[in-house]
Amino acid sequence: MPISPLPILAYYDVQRFKQFSPQDAANWTVIEAPTGKKKNALYPQMGRKHIRFNNSNRLIFNREPRGEFRTLSYMYYVVGDVIYRVDKDYSRIIISEGKVETLNSNVFFASLVVGTLTFACFVDGRKIYIYQEPVVGPDGTITPPIGDPFQVVTDANAPKNPTYIAAFGNRIVVSSYKSSEFRLSVINLNGAFFDPLTCFTVAGSAVFAQAPGEIKQFGVLFNTLYIFTDFATSIWSNIPSTFQSSSGTPAVSFPWKVSSSYNWDYGLADPLSLDIDFDRMIWLGQNQNGLVQIMASDGGKPQEISTKAINLLFQKNVETGEASPFLKGNSNGFLYQFENTIYYRLSGGIYDPDEEVLDKLDNNNSVEFNFDTNTWARCIEANGERNRIQKHMFFNNTHYVTVLNESTVYEMSGQFYVNELRNPDQPNSQLDDAYIAYPFRYELVTQLIFQEDYSEFITNYVQIDFVFGNNTSVNTLTPFKNAVYIVDELVDGDGQPIFLVDDNDEEKFIIKEGSNYPVLDSDHYNSLYKPHVSLYYSDDGGENFNYADNLEFSQVGQYQWRMRWYQLGPSRNRCYKMVAVSPFPIVVLGGIMEIIRSSGGAN
Repeated sequence: MPISPLPILAYYDVQRFKQFSPQDAANWTVIEAPTGKKKNALYPQMGRKHIRFNNSNRLIFNREPRGEFRTLSYMYYVVGDVIYRVDKDYSRIIISEGKVETLNSNVFFASLVVGTLTFACFVDGRKIYIYQEPVVGPDGTITPPIGDPFQVVTDANAPKNPTYIAAFGNRIVVSSYKSSEFRLSVINLNGAFFDPLTCFTVAGSAVFAQAPGEIKQFGVLFNTLYIFTDFATSIWSNIPSTFQSSSGTPAVSFPWKVSSSYNWDYGLADPLSLDIDFDRMIWLGQNQNGLVQIMASDGGKPQEISTKAINLLFQKNVETGEASPFLKGNSNGFLYQFENTIYYRLSGGIYDPDEEVLDKLDNNNSVEFNFDTNTWARCIEANGERNRIQKHMFFNNTHYVTVLNESTVYEMSGQFYVNELRNPDQPNSQLDDAYIAYPFRYELVTQLIFQEDYSEFITNYVQIDFVFGNNTSVNTLTPFKNAVYIVDELVDGDGQPIFLVDDNDEEKFIIKEGSNYPVLDSDHYNSLYKPHVSLYYSDDGGENFNYADNLEFSQVGQYQWRMRWYQLGPSRNRCYKMVAVSPFPIVVLGGIMEIIRSSGGAN
């Protein structure tokens, strides 16, 4: 009876017809290690928890932040019509002084460093706001700017309805809403002499130029400015140039030079999908023929990183007639790095908290690309809906993320195996039960398993190799961490409390009724709730699945267990689906299967 590898290390590759490829993975990502067991494994994706610092829950606002930005010294959160400045110790102040007029529009940001000065610049589609940060000296002394640090640009030469912004060539560049024109500020914003009345006036007039289409976003990489329009991208360098008008008027000098031979025939489908980090740019691109793909560039020719399966998510839903949510301007994309692996996550569409149909897969989705293995995976919440993380920022060695429809900013980490949310039944955000930790829901569907001659085969068993938990999870017989001990009214000779013990067992302390129960991050979770793996199999290309069995994991920290499912019957086209829910990490190392050729199979 031959033993064959089980293709259990899946990634997202669901094709339009599942009979061709139903392969899928959610909340797992493929990791490579040249000397690792089987050289590949499935690791959990990043989880999230609320931020607690100095015995207090932090970064809690009155509504979901619509902007999350940083400079070298501070974080900035735009919440409604208020802009907060937050330092590394989570002390925050309001800097906007009631001057922001919008509540819900997208906010874009750029920072300009001029010597010891840092300007934090915001646009919201209506105004340009410029905040001058205080200067921190070598000894830690803070010198505030002279005058009002938060200013609204009132220069008549500034763009109207400013929508996108970037810092480039010691200036800031700003475009107007649904326009091909962009305008430049004065050099360095005049530094300590910044004046909101004249910061866009150079030699008595505006400095502006045109892009090849409606500007959708700016990007700066390797001292080069990329102006993304609807269907093309123009590339500018920080070199002066001269424009000669065809009407015979005098030539006009311009601080920057556009490449006349090297522009991209891909534009930008969603401005919020663009992120620049790790010497690369990633964005949801589109061309004039309607092709929408996720593109990547390190400054050279853009390369497609989305697969055919991912591109299917960008198509119109033929059943509802609605456009993909990724094309409605409400998707969010961000780059991040964890354990030396770079990822790009793109999310689009609404989150339905009342959805009860697990394994739901529609156009509302969150997908993540692993640059090491060039594979995609879905990111989901405990109910199977799209992951709710929206915006991301890395600051002070921490990944900060906003969450759809949540007023709290969370920390994202590969060390968390739960996704926390605010407890709607607890109005006090500082109490122990203010947040609910939902365990990870892991899902995968293998690729199709078949014989080269399409013969029928019988599966005697499949075996999957797991790691459940980690070495920080220890099983003990001690009470849970929320246990409350009963003490005597008196104290001992040293003034210490006297703990009451059982009359029949002096080593058994008496615990208050209603305490001492397990919580999601308890070391005892496995022994009480017994997380398990559910295995299903399909013989019609993943359209319908039959239940195989549930198998329980070993105790946390016990790594020698293996799981086998027996007598899985005959098939000609077989795939497996595996589902597990756990607050501890589940790592899939590989699998095997024992199959035999069926005597009555059709060749």
